[in-house]
Amino acid sequence: MPQEVQNRFKALKALYDKERELEYEMEQQYRELERKFELRMSDIYDEREDVLSGEIIESDYILDDYEKRSIELQDSNYFLMKVDALDIRLLQSQGPSGVKGFWYQAMKNHPKISKIVTESDKDQLMYLRHIETKLHSNDQGFDLTFRFDPNPYFKDSTLYKKYYMRKSNIIDEVEGCSIYWSQNPQRAGSLLKQVLQKKLTMMVESKKVNQNLESFFQFFKHKKPLSSGQAKSMTLEQEEEMRERMEQDYDYGLAFKDQLIPLALEYYLGAMGVVKDLGSEGDNLGLDSTELMNYDDNMSEFEDDPKQKSRKKFEEINQMFAIATQKGCNQQ
Repeated sequence: MPQEVQNRFKALKALYDKERELEYEMEQQYRELERKFELRMSDIYDEREDVLSGEIIESDYILDDYEKRSIELQDSNYFLMKVDALDIRLLQSQGPSGVKGFWYQAMKNHPKISKIVTESDKDQLMYLRHIETKLHSNDQGFDLTFRFDPNPYFKDSTLYKKYYMRKSNIIDEVEGCSIYWSQNPQRAGSLLKQVLQKKLTMMVESKKVNQNLESFFQFFKHKKPLSSGQAKSMTLEQEEEMRERMEQDYDYGLAFKDQLIPLALEYYLGAMGVVKDLGSEGDNLGLDSTELMNYDDNMSEFEDDPKQKSRKKFEEINQMFAIATQKGCNQQ
């Protein structure tokens, strides 16, 4: 290869290295910024937990802030806006304090997370009181913590999932936790009781089936990359399947971290456009066509303007509450 061609590509490589150095510096500074604001956001999330659990009565200053923001947004187009159908029974069925089943409903309304939540998980998830995330200080990973009220299904008050990443978006290990089930008939070994008097082989098979029931709580299993020895004993298809499982698990973790936790209220209310096909349900709720919208179409014009998008979302939630209040009064 001629020297001038070699020099040309040496120069390109040197520029590439500088680019990577700047990118690394940018990632580090962005990480520090994330951690800084995570601390500030955690105070808000802690207060949200108290409101959801009913441990505190809504503070006057928060309600005053809501009224102030609502008034600021009420321009000429405010009441012309169409919103998603809201099942007002979610609001009307609430007790004098707290919001029962908040996180279960938010998870069921999330287009990705809902795929791993089954009907058999509902009773357990109704006790879920808080989900929080914490960024690692020594790598690019993060922790997810799920806190539960005392319940008859398992002894744990806290379940966790930890994602370890030396580099951004490259998973090194996913650490899960054990769950100590108590009286859940589907997961506490009731199948085992049914086979105690049968052959040992049948009992073992029953255990395997019992441990592999489809459930959201399978999410807390530990996952780590294959060792070199494990990889050698696997086919390429098996290796690819393991990698896909790791990546899929990471995607679910990001869905909790970046979407469900910060936008929990919007998912709970169905304001993220996930309630698409209600059939006759809309009629049962007393909602007319002007109170329905296709979120994706209505939001497309705001995709390039985050401030406008945020403003519109706040308006939608405000008006959803207004519709719920009006319908509740009409039904009484």
